[in-house]
Amino acid sequence: MTLRRTLLLVAALASGAAQAQISTERPGLGSSTATVGARAFQVEVGAPEAVLDADDSFSVPVMLRYGVTPDFEVRVAASALDGASDGDGLDAEFGLRTVTAGVKFAVPTRALDLAVIPEFVVPTEGGGDLTFQLNLPAGLPVGDFGLTVIPGLVTGGGSTQLNAVAVLSRAFGGTLSGYAEAGAFPLLEGDGDTPVVLGAGLAALLNEDVQVDAFFDAGVTDAAPELVVGVGVSFRID
Repeated sequence: MTLRRTLLLVAALASGAAQAQISTERPGLGSSTATVGARAFQVEVGAPEAVLDADDSFSVPVMLRYGVTPDFEVRVAASALDGASDGDGLDAEFGLRTVTAGVKFAVPTRALDLAVIPEFVVPTEGGGDLTFQLNLPAGLPVGDFGLTVIPGLVTGGGSTQLNAVAVLSRAFGGTLSGYAEAGAFPLLEGDGDTPVVLGAGLAALLNEDVQVDAFFDAGVTDAAPELVVGVGVSFRID
């Protein structure tokens, strides 16, 4: 197998796929280095994801991705449904509170695969601030595993937060794969704990264009949610 084909496989594993037919951004904290492919349309849905802590909540995140060229895609994401505990149960609300829009460039190199993902987070209610975020996933093989490191930042509203995520993934044969991840998200200014999260997940390909997944992320510091769990599905239309 050539180095290029090996790195494409690693990028798919890091995003939760066991084969290189479909590359998704879920489950997990990070992003893969691969795009969806030229003229491919992909839908990725959490169904749902729940935050379990003092104030339980859930959401149904949706991401739409379209491949303009083999190495360039446009993307938009939002939460189609949000709910939170009100003391008597969960109060659900439909709507798009924020919309995240951006692009993704895949940048192959001799030693590893890289991607550049600039995005804007646009508030649709409440008069919030426009936020810019940038993630730079880099993937390489480590024995039978795939390692993806995703540094990044989020800035806007007078603050800047750094992202540092590492994902170690492995295929278990056939269509099943799994991963473990760690993430830290320090603020560049201000006091308080840095959110630190550890998690793991599984993903299975139903066919070369459909993937299902399940995951959890547990907070290590008080600044992080106690537990985030979720399931989801991703499908591609060529």
